[in-house]
Amino acid sequence: MSEERTADEVDNPLNGSAQTPVETPSKESEVDERTHRTEEINVDLSKDNSLIVDISDALSERDKVKYTVHTRTTLPIFAKGEMSVVREHEEFIWLHSCLEENEAYAGFIIPPAPPRPDFDASREKLQKLGEGESTMTKDEFQKMKQELEQEYLATFKKTVAMHEVFLCRLAAHPVFRNDQNFRIFLEYEQDVCVAFHPVLRFYLLC
Repeated sequence: MSEERTADEVDNPLNGSAQTPVETPSKESEVDERTHRTEEINVDLSKDNSLIVDISDALSERDKVKYTVHTRTTLPIFAKGEMSVVREHEEFIWLHSCLEENEAYAGFIIPPAPPRPDFDASREKLQKLGEGESTMTKDEFQKMKQELEQEYLATFKKTVAMHEVFLCRLAAHPVFRNDQNFRIFLEYEQDVCVAFHPVLRFYLLC
């Protein structure tokens, strides 16, 4: 990926916020024992570097995760060779829906949309731990808090990875990489769900 940091950050998971870097995935598969993920990408990304997409950063804010999507490309359909935009889960779903509804892609296998981020279970455990702090020793509380924070962080990293895999599969596909909505997703700096609502779409694309 385009950015690496030396340490993970967890910003008070009891309040439901976390920020973490995302490890660089392998070219053919993603295996992260800490997050228990295995994602196969059935393409050789080393053959074509004309469009490289990754999630360089991600920030959890309560019920939202903001993904920084970083793109490097030499494809002529893009206005710039390198760009970064911030996206939320709903915008990934917007992109997936656009691909599914495009009749030109009938017969193509469209990569599945990433699942909605769900940190409720981890947050509930952390909240209950905080409420029961008075019944534990300091060492017991710190040990359980650290374990739950690691569980929360692992879930967060897995969520980010699944969103990145979705984009990588589109970028590696010889047809989807040239899709107009994919280009908009990677380039447009505002919320695509609002700006490219069907009612406004005709005027914005003219």
